[in-house]
Amino acid sequence: VFEDSVVVQLWSESLMGPDELLAQGRLSFSELRNHAMQPRYFNFYGFDKEEIPDIGPIIATGAVLQPNCFQGRMLISARVERLESEEDLQDAMVLSAKTHEEPHQISLALLGDVYEATGISGRECQVVIQCGREERCTPGWAQLDYEKKQRRGGEEGCPFTFTRQQGRISQLNVMCCEDDNQAYDVVVSVYTRGVISARKRVGFVRMPLRKVPPLDEGHPRVPTWFTLTPMPSVGEAPPEKPGAVLMTLERAEKEDVVRPTRKNVIASDYELRCYIYMARQLKPPSQENPYPMLEVSCAGVSAETAAKSGTTSPHWMEALKLDVKLMTPTPTKPPTMEPITLAVYDKTLFRKALVGKAIVNFGRMRQKDVLGQWDKFQLSPQWIKLKGGPHASKHVGDVMVAFELLRKKHVEELPMQDMAPRLKEVNLNLSILGLRDLVAPAVAGILPTPVAYPYIEVSVSSFTATASTHLLDIPYTPKPDPNNRDPIMQNKCWTSKAGTSFDFLSAKRVPVLLPVRPVWDP
Repeated sequence: VFEDSVVVQLWSESLMGPDELLAQGRLSFSELRNHAMQPRYFNFYGFDKEEIPDIGPIIATGAVLQPNCFQGRMLISARVERLESEEDLQDAMVLSAKTHEEPHQISLALLGDVYEATGISGRECQVVIQCGREERCTPGWAQLDYEKKQRRGGEEGCPFTFTRQQGRISQLNVMCCEDDNQAYDVVVSVYTRGVISARKRVGFVRMPLRKVPPLDEGHPRVPTWFTLTPMPSVGEAPPEKPGAVLMTLERAEKEDVVRPTRKNVIASDYELRCYIYMARQLKPPSQENPYPMLEVSCAGVSAETAAKSGTTSPHWMEALKLDVKLMTPTPTKPPTMEPITLAVYDKTLFRKALVGKAIVNFGRMRQKDVLGQWDKFQLSPQWIKLKGGPHASKHVGDVMVAFELLRKKHVEELPMQDMAPRLKEVNLNLSILGLRDLVAPAVAGILPTPVAYPYIEVSVSSFTATASTHLLDIPYTPKPDPNNRDPIMQNKCWTSKAGTSFDFLSAKRVPVLLPVRPVWDP
């Protein structure tokens, strides 16, 4: 066998047109040779043709999309049987298979309560839970919360608040495999509609069934935020700020479930501190000189850094403060943190183009222990991947950030953290052979003069300030060593059609300060 892959394809036969490929998978021949595969289910997920009639133009852009619609499943087993001679080989054919027991099935009940949906444009909102072919939705459509819309400055994508009756989704009973690897995925979808516009799905979140927490009878669960993946569409850019839904989602391994009343949550004031360090390898959409800046938004509040000119690896070293209102079950407990959106823009006076964005889930709040002392806290900056492109699926750079969350009344007790990292002194060794094909630029239409005495400026980015640190200048000298009178030991200089070239033959050693922690490595 020259290939290890066994391709399994599922087709739909058409009498009047070409057959349609529904699903395709691969099995490892070497794995089957060592271990026979017992009957198991493979679940297929794709895209709804009513929502996306033709997925081809979207795939042609290079976007990697997450399927969001259950298309069915296949029960399959496989094994490899070794033959004694080549004469026993037979042509490919369909034979009657031996009967096997199907994977063990169990009955599950999914329970959901929706509190709020935000970051969604529309007039009315509805949430749907899907598991396999079964689905349940909120009994009513939530209206736009105009009070919160005014508090957030009337921006687009303001919250939809669900009452107890509107947000309680009826129990969803489903039969699924006991093995987590063969079980269905749970898809939570958010739909909107307007006065004229019809019902439309605007976002979804898909998760394995094993990640749904079990029901704790008699103890209502605190709601959590689920970040929505925008629905792909042809010719439309994804929203700059993704939506999210605040809800509880639980599973119970029985059908007769007594559901408790959902937990009450209240709005409290908090301060979110965002420590913006730097970015690396940004890929702006424009080929012009980039001016990257970073915007942080959470719970309808946003702040931004200054724009850095002429670099794709900017060092901001700025701390931003966001005064946000978050929902919490009790004032002493951490709040249900809304997703934090990081967006990097190429911003000038004449343009503001989105480079990429990322969604961060952060829920740790500064608290006191039983003795009334503040818990130990240290900034832990991390690199976050930015996604950009037509459908926000391409890697366009990374940003280093850290966060701190505290209640508004504790702001005076807890000052801002020091962003400067712990440094160590190292030696930077430079070996410069020379410069080649230099051409001086023309100034005000005057013909350029040949380059005569160039010098090299060495500088490094500073981790304690926003500007770079200048180290030294290395000028061109005819003799690399003034004390050496050997006429051969000279730095040559010559001119050609391509430009002027110089030999430097110089070696320098410069002490520099670098961070101790490897996370700061570029």
